[in-house]
Amino acid sequence: VVSTQSTWGCIMGEMFHRGKPIFPGKDRIHQLDVILELTGTPSDEDISKVGSPAAQKYIRRKPKQKGVDFASYFSGPDGKPLSPTCLDLLKRMLEFIPTKRISVHQALNHPYLAELHDPQDEAECRPPRFQFYDGELNDIVVVKKLIYQEILALHKRNQQKCGQIPQSSSSETIQQRKESLSRGSGIQSTADPRTGFLKGEEQHSDDEGNWSEDDERHKRTR
Repeated sequence: VVSTQSTWGCIMGEMFHRGKPIFPGKDRIHQLDVILELTGTPSDEDISKVGSPAAQKYIRRKPKQKGVDFASYFSGPDGKPLSPTCLDLLKRMLEFIPTKRISVHQALNHPYLAELHDPQDEAECRPPRFQFYDGELNDIVVVKKLIYQEILALHKRNQQKCGQIPQSSSSETIQQRKESLSRGSGIQSTADPRTGFLKGEEQHSDDEGNWSEDDERHKRTR
């Protein structure tokens, strides 16, 4: 059981949206656009809780949006309307501000999941922490590969705990993996000294973090 419901809200929303992603963002700006189109413009209080000052400016600059009507936007596999309890759970999992989203325990005890909820069969565990970041990783390709390697390593560790494969006596350090991936990809890890963004990411903000160039670019391409 994980501690956040945003991921499960997206999965549940996709299930009731003809199997299509509900937030198909092309990049960070477009991602925010599609989120606001569905959830609507948050209150000033909620906007102030957004971690990025540039994102706060962008949201406030956009025209206010009401968001979609969940009852008409989502439907069952057979096209029939979703039940009020289903819509309530979906809305509470897709709250714009993370702290306002329904918790795991609240969700498991929600009326919509009453027939499936079994406290005896729901183990609670801490989410795994990826051990690939050391502050010197500045290349997006290398980071992606390290995430993939860490996922494989996690599965291997779980298999070892279950006795499915023998324990390995050798262990590769994060630095060794990073250097190996950098050599293999022929990429030098460099970051923009002004923004600190990973090389390969789109970056169009000015010195104040204003996304106006991104905004104009989207107007031209959308």
